[in-house]
Amino acid sequence: MGSRAKHLRLAALLSGGGRTIVNLLDCIERGELDAEFVLAVASRECSGVERLRERGLTVQIVPYRDMPDVEAYSAAINERLDAAAPDLVVMGGFLSFWRIPARYEGRVVNIHPA
Repeated sequence: MGSRAKHLRLAALLSGGGRTIVNLLDCIERGELDAEFVLAVASRECSGVERLRERGLTVQIVPYRDMPDVEAYSAAINERLDAAAPDLVVMGGFLSFWRIPARYEGRVVNIHPA
């Protein structure tokens, strides 16, 4: 007997074009991935922000350059993640340093073409 995979709640972290997240959205729409994006966070205004907004996602911008240090930046990201309660965090070309807290260890996928 097979078991059905769990519907995944995903969060996206991006800094550039957002193509990785768009590709995942396409997989979701085709029924190849039982998931939904519950949060998208960008480290800056970028073409990916517009792409994801065109696909119906709300994107929060948390500029790395506006934070005093990596701890403050990480805390701002973690606050948003905790509120959205994702199962997995997809770092799709996320170029800012984020200190991954213990509660997200094993729940982060880093996809980057570089």
